Amino acid sequence: MTGAVVDIQTGDVAFFPGSVSGWGVVDPKFKAAEYRLGSSLIVLSGQFNEDGPIGSHYFHFSDLQFRYLGTVLTSDDFRTQLGSRWLPAIADRVATKPRPQPQASAPDTLNGRIAEFTCGDNCYLTVVDDFGKKHDGLCVAPACAPWNKATAIPRGLVGRQVSVKVGM
Repeated sequence: MTGAVVDIQTGDVAFFPGSVSGWGVVDPKFKAAEYRLGSSLIVLSGQFNEDGPIGSHYFHFSDLQFRYLGTVLTSDDFRTQLGSRWLPAIADRVATKPRPQPQASAPDTLNGRIAEFTCGDNCYLTVVDDFGKKHDGLCVAPACAPWNKATAIPRGLVGRQVSVKVGM
C-alpha cells in the first residue's frame, strides 16, 4: 500500500516515504495508514518497502516532508507488540531535504528552471524550483522586454537554470 498527503489549499503533494505490505490476517478495523486531522503524526503499518521486520512505523509530517521517528515491531496480525526499534534502513530512505525559503522579503531570489512563458494581456514566466513547485510571475525585468514584444521566449531558454529576483 502506498499513498500521499495532499494539501487541499495549495494542491501540494507529498508521497509516502515508502510502501507497506506483508501483514497477515488482521482485524477488520486495521488501517495500513493512520492519522488524525490536526496532527503531524502518521503511522504506516506493515513491512516497509517489502524489506525488514513488520511493524508500525511512525513519521512526523511537516513542510511536505516525512521524518522517521521509530518503529514498534509487531506480529503480522498486529495483535502482539514485540518491542520498539530504530531502523536505520528506514531512516536513511527518509532523509529530509532542506525546504526552500518561500518568498520572504522583496526583492528575493528564486532559483529553478524555466518551464514556460505565456502571453495574453501580460506575459508570465513560469519557473519550477528544485522541489518541483511551479512559480508564476509577471515578467517585467529588462531581459523580458524582447520576449514580451515577440510574445515568445527563445526555445533554447526553456529548461535553463535561472535565478530570478522576485518582488516589487
